[in-house]
Amino acid sequence: MTTETSGVHASTLMQDTYYTTEEVRQQLRVAHSTVRRWMSLGKLRYLKIDGAVRIPASALAEHLRGGDQ
Repeated sequence: MTTETSGVHASTLMQDTYYTTEEVRQQLRVAHSTVRRWMSLGKLRYLKIDGAVRIPASALAEHLRGGDQ
């Protein structure tokens, strides 16, 4: 299994709930491109597990607190 992280601490990996970009898009009622843009700008932390993008719940909460929309 290959894991690539984008600012996600190792201890978070074991304790967090993870969302797909589609789940985040639906929860926030934004376009898929908006979620991808936040990720590419470093405004939304994410990780890749075997090529699949996952967004930790803690990263989503952090993003919402920071108001980086």
